[in-house]
Amino acid sequence: MHIIIREYLKKDWSRICEMHDLARLDELRSASLDSAFLPLKIAAKNEDLFKYKILVAERNSEVVGFIAYSEEEIAWLYVDPANYRNGIGKALVKAVVGSQDPHIFNRSTKRK
Repeated sequence: MHIIIREYLKKDWSRICEMHDLARLDELRSASLDSAFLPLKIAAKNEDLFKYKILVAERNSEVVGFIAYSEEEIAWLYVDPANYRNGIGKALVKAVVGSQDPHIFNRSTKRK
């Protein structure tokens, strides 16, 4: 299984909506919070998804996960439920944390 991490493209929108909605329902069901579900088409606007940098994971030319982040946080991380436990989430986090961008998670741990 070869995973490719790349920048989000507009053509990925319908696929990340589908994936998010399935994975988010899994997440909420496990906490008995099904009623809190909002589809990505709504949540993206409410929670400013596009203010973050977004990367997607591809396997066999299909988008199977995405991560949205800023220099301060990982705000979104979703993997297609059909691809859970295949290292996709880990690969996305590594792509962000291991980024060559000096502004990503590169803060001093010193407290004033």
